[in-house]
Amino acid sequence: MVALSRKSSPGAPVRVSSVCVPLILLGSLFIGMPVVSAQENPYAPEVDYLCDDNAYLHVDPNIDYDNYYYYYNSFQCSINNNNVHDVTVAISEDWAHSVEGPMEVNDWGECEDSTLGDEITVAGSSSRAFCYVLSADPYTNEGGITFTTTAEVIRYSTVITCDNCEPVDERVSVSVIPWISIEVESRASPETAYDYDSTREDCEKVGSSELTLEITPDGNFVGAPETEVMFDYGIAIQDLLVGEWVDYRESTFGSIEVEYNSDLVLVAGETIEETFSASWEIAEDTDAYDIRLSTYVLIYASVSGDWWSDWDIHYFDQCPTWEGVIPILESPSEEDSPGITVNLSSSFSGSLSLLSILVASIVISKRNTG
Repeated sequence: MVALSRKSSPGAPVRVSSVCVPLILLGSLFIGMPVVSAQENPYAPEVDYLCDDNAYLHVDPNIDYDNYYYYYNSFQCSINNNNVHDVTVAISEDWAHSVEGPMEVNDWGECEDSTLGDEITVAGSSSRAFCYVLSADPYTNEGGITFTTTAEVIRYSTVITCDNCEPVDERVSVSVIPWISIEVESRASPETAYDYDSTREDCEKVGSSELTLEITPDGNFVGAPETEVMFDYGIAIQDLLVGEWVDYRESTFGSIEVEYNSDLVLVAGETIEETFSASWEIAEDTDAYDIRLSTYVLIYASVSGDWWSDWDIHYFDQCPTWEGVIPILESPSEEDSPGITVNLSSSFSGSLSLLSILVASIVISKRNTG
């Protein structure tokens, strides 16, 4: 209690008790500080909460995530504290699948295997970055999913509880990347055709082959993937007489035909069967050539979006070379030979030869004496 006394004189000074001075000094310490009431605290510090706008989620079970686990499927958030005092922020997430975080961010901007917990303290006039790593079932449909994370200040100045601070939501658009893989069962006729592990049987110059594929696609893609199917032949022909490679001409070397369905519609989990047939009739009068005939099948499928995934398989079959023989050219007959034919075995031919030698000697002698 403060005791005041006044003299009867109108101009006498007022005497203040010694207890009043400490109370005045103590009251001055609270000037500028938030007023804390047992019933209500009107002060509510705010923070800026920011996250990456977009993120990508790979769910392909065929990807080896071991070395890139904290690289794939991660994104960053940050809390900016513009207040002069520290704040403690509670972080929560709304996500239908699996999430790891908040996690520390290393100097390279990558997630580290170090969980921060659900409450993060940010020093005054500073910021704090952290990250999340998402995961989901491999068969989560491709497309967009929203990840929501919330930040709410729950304490400031280390110990003061904020009962009326407003939470801040950040929404991240997550794109689930499509993936595709395909299982294929094959059978061929003859059995050694299109077989990587065995030697092809001899092919007749008039023959055929057939490859049947049972194709079962798998993946999280929606709709039909883009596909490309190729079935064609290759033929190499060497002319043994001149030692050069020549172009295939059906009129000279015979016919080659391939039959298949180029329209391939793939649906995840459904098996379809495709047959590839080849036939040929190589002309019999092609012994002067080495001929090599091969056929090949290629199937390519892809699904795409912001990222893409593809798959392909090929089969190759080659007949053993039909080896030709260099033709033996006949010597021309005497009737077809041009010029004079001399029979050295006859007496006339011998005399003619001696006469020719003698004439040549005379000519040479005259030249020398002249």
